[in-house]
Amino acid sequence: MDGSNLVIAEMRDRTVKPTALYEWCDGTFISNMLTVKGDVFARQYFVFEKDRYLADYEAVLCKGLPGIFRVPNTWESFDALAPVIDHWFERFEAYHRERRTNS
Repeated sequence: MDGSNLVIAEMRDRTVKPTALYEWCDGTFISNMLTVKGDVFARQYFVFEKDRYLADYEAVLCKGLPGIFRVPNTWESFDALAPVIDHWFERFEAYHRERRTNS
């Protein structure tokens, strides 16, 4: 098992922090790490000029904290934000499904 697969297995088992793969990749997250669909979604959801992700992150995880850098790097934080990202991904898929149906 290569290093990235080991980190992914550890993440699935939750024996490492939720950011372990990101850290393993030296803090780099690039499009070729994703499926085509994942890349298109990420490009729409993580747009920094009108960042939906950052707004969701702050709304869900930053209540009562002095800033975004105070959010604990825990599976509890991950579990709180995951349903919000899942919601936007489901809307993304529904939109593209509807476009294919209507074209």
